[in-house]
Amino acid sequence: MTDDLYTEVLPRLWIGGTAEHDIVAYPKTLPSLTSIPRFDAVVTLYAYAQPMGWYVQEQRYGFADADLDTFSAARVEELAHWLYSRWIEGDTVLARCQAGWNRSGLVTALVLIRAGYTPREAVDLLRAKRSPGVLSNPEFEAFISEHRAPRAQSG
Repeated sequence: MTDDLYTEVLPRLWIGGTAEHDIVAYPKTLPSLTSIPRFDAVVTLYAYAQPMGWYVQEQRYGFADADLDTFSAARVEELAHWLYSRWIEGDTVLARCQAGWNRSGLVTALVLIRAGYTPREAVDLLRAKRSPGVLSNPEFEAFISEHRAPRAQSG
């Protein structure tokens, strides 16, 4: 468990939140063009979060930490697929929301399931690494429990 803004779940796979003053209501000084970013690819799930900055691929989809409607469920699946793809290509990736527990936990769990974890293993790993409060939204946890790891392609 950690109280840090970002937590590494597996090598190059991170989950996190948004700093209190890193929202669009406050001005932000972007890093210089020569700064090396910490992450290569980020999924941002909190609409008020500032953009990540230079040289970071970022997908954004703000939605509420509440009931998951059909449209948002489809978008979450797309984002998890994109983040997983970036991760297996070797990028350092981050799923972030406001607190780094529910929305980011949902996407990160789906990434882990794509990597072969069972839904229970994915949730347990996230809670062990990030916080016992991860996926405290019961609807998100139920959504995850319906997923299965993809079968290996025979070739």
